[in-house]
Amino acid sequence: MGVATTTIARLFLLPLLIAVHGNRALRCDEGPLERREEQANIVLTGTVGKLYGDPAGGKYMCEVEVKRVFKGRGDVLNLLEGPQHNTIMIGGFGNPALCHSDVRERDTRIFLLAKDGKSLSLNSSLVRMTLNNLKHSEAAVEAPMQNSVDDECKCN
Repeated sequence: MGVATTTIARLFLLPLLIAVHGNRALRCDEGPLERREEQANIVLTGTVGKLYGDPAGGKYMCEVEVKRVFKGRGDVLNLLEGPQHNTIMIGGFGNPALCHSDVRERDTRIFLLAKDGKSLSLNSSLVRMTLNNLKHSEAAVEAPMQNSVDDECKCN
């Protein structure tokens, strides 16, 4: 009777979980990290400072302290808020079309960004900072540039 009860409970809870999470878990496939990095105008690591807007209410912006730029160094340098500051504004957080687009203050992530004029927004899901993800990011960005170091800097 325990197995049957568990199976019935799962059948009733699955639609509820899908409704609550907007079916995100079942459709969350943005492709390999390498392809997502090729599509991004800017790839960088950074730490979230302030959040602007209501994270519970939909899309919001964040102030991000730039730690390292893998791709798009010139664009990032043009957008930094002054020579003594390593912060940029990024929009598109809380986007339901992305698998992972929510952050909290002091989160450190790999950001894959699109540039539209003088504004930046998330191009795809945020990537957790792990040694493996850093190696993959560096390799994916360097491969198309044939190991060029012109587009890489350490901002801190």
